[in-house]
Amino acid sequence: MREPVRNAWRRADARLLRGVADKLSCAAEDVVAAAERAVSERDLHFKNAKVSLQRGRSGRGGGGPVAGAGTKRIAGGIAILSGRFAAGIFV
Repeated sequence: MREPVRNAWRRADARLLRGVADKLSCAAEDVVAAAERAVSERDLHFKNAKVSLQRGRSGRGGGGPVAGAGTKRIAGGIAILSGRFAAGIFV
């Protein structure tokens, strides 16, 4: 009686593993390594976005507004920026 249940779990696990492998575009054997890479890349992108956001707040490069552009602070620390952006867009 236990063997059919175990086989059902194995089949379900195999389907899940194949689904994860498809999402990560890798072989089922490489799921762990691919997941580790995906998490590392996500963390790196998060860190880069955080640095860019901080640079934008301080007016130091990073594609943010030109230093000295008009900035108006409102409640909650939100800044309303006006001026020319690096991409040549006017706000």
